[in-house]
Amino acid sequence: FFFFFFFLLSTTMLLRARTSIVSSLRGRSFSTKYNPDVLGVELGMNNSLAIVLNRPSALNALNLSMVKDLSKLLQDGEKNEEVQFYLVTGAEEKAFCAGGDIKALYDSGKSDGADAYQFFREEYKLNHLISQLKKPYVSLIQGITMGGGIGVSVHGKYRVAFPTTRVAMPEAAIGFFCDVGGSYFLPRLPNNIGYYLALTGESLHGYDAYDAGLATHFAEGDKSDFLAQTIKLEINELVAHLDATTPARGSASSRVPWELASKHFGKGTLFEIVESLQRDPSPEAQKALGKIRSHSPISLNVIFEQLQRGSKLDLAECLQMEYALGHKFLKSKDFYTGVASVLKIEPYTRPPVWSTTLEEVSFSQVQDFFAHDPSVETISFN
Repeated sequence: FFFFFFFLLSTTMLLRARTSIVSSLRGRSFSTKYNPDVLGVELGMNNSLAIVLNRPSALNALNLSMVKDLSKLLQDGEKNEEVQFYLVTGAEEKAFCAGGDIKALYDSGKSDGADAYQFFREEYKLNHLISQLKKPYVSLIQGITMGGGIGVSVHGKYRVAFPTTRVAMPEAAIGFFCDVGGSYFLPRLPNNIGYYLALTGESLHGYDAYDAGLATHFAEGDKSDFLAQTIKLEINELVAHLDATTPARGSASSRVPWELASKHFGKGTLFEIVESLQRDPSPEAQKALGKIRSHSPISLNVIFEQLQRGSKLDLAECLQMEYALGHKFLKSKDFYTGVASVLKIEPYTRPPVWSTTLEEVSFSQVQDFFAHDPSVETISFN
């Protein structure tokens, strides 16, 4: 679920962004009981339920209200015979969804944490719900798609990337961990690329997001053009169109660092990865090492362990593990150090000064994050 950076758009830009996407999707109104941050529109032309993440001033970042409404929309859609599939998109071109509100988590953690725990619980239930939908779920991930944005896309059946897509899981940079099912999908990406993304926090752009497996399809042009071409297509026709127009994976133009990930990121421990990178003088390896060294040592160790464990668990088990980890991280000094550095909350430092070094993190410190806590409730994923 990661952080987002607020990007203040002018009123004219906001109106244009809302109008351009919503007008493209205009159909029969599905419901009026959802708040304006999530706009549900049932398309009369192809019987899709279009869901627009409608917070362009915050790069469509998720809040608790949006998570709850999106869950309710999908649950209602499953019961509605007219709805044949779901089409999820952002309200403007810059972002699909840039994650979750880390300032709210920061503030909640500084208090009793109750609001943060509720957000985690509802968000993870939504992630699981998306994975279990009976009707196809299609997400158009144009623009910034980070953390929570990946969580509301990667668990769906179809994910369409565009040339401007930018996906990342950079939680280690703020002293957090890869949640929203990251324990499940990251270790299942090919050739250790999930470990590379989680530990370095690097982004994949455009075709590369598809090549790495975070998207199932890739469309040239922008999202508005895609919608104009496909707005009348029913789900089988849409999938056929995507299959026919998506290029093959493995293009020579791919910038996914397959060789780097394969050579260094499949080691049995985090320290072996670091040592392997240290021995490689190539610019790519040294850049990756520099990224890792800049992140919270506690986060890096926990992330490596969660991916190791998650590779043997199903999605529900991963999300439950992450819910418990969320409780632990709200008590971690590094989380508050990292968020303060990103959001410039006084007193802060840039770069952040972490509580320990990679070499100082002990096995027992990492295992403490995974120790059973009877106060953490079991999430009901029914």
